[in-house]
Amino acid sequence: MTEKIHKGSCLCGAVKIKVASPLPKAADCHCSQCRKQSSHYWASIDLPTSAVAVAVKGEDHIRWYQP
Repeated sequence: MTEKIHKGSCLCGAVKIKVASPLPKAADCHCSQCRKQSSHYWASIDLPTSAVAVAVKGEDHIRWYQP
């Protein structure tokens, strides 16, 4: 049996990732910063770096948010 590959990207599609790992249950956050960024609560998962199947594509488009 082959391992399932999960794909993801940013909203505009400039940054793409592939993950070769079972996905854990999502955690959600209702803080004011998460709600401001998403207009709702934020959901995310924690994965080890080793779970990324291939290098992140479009890494030069990643920007960091400074609160």
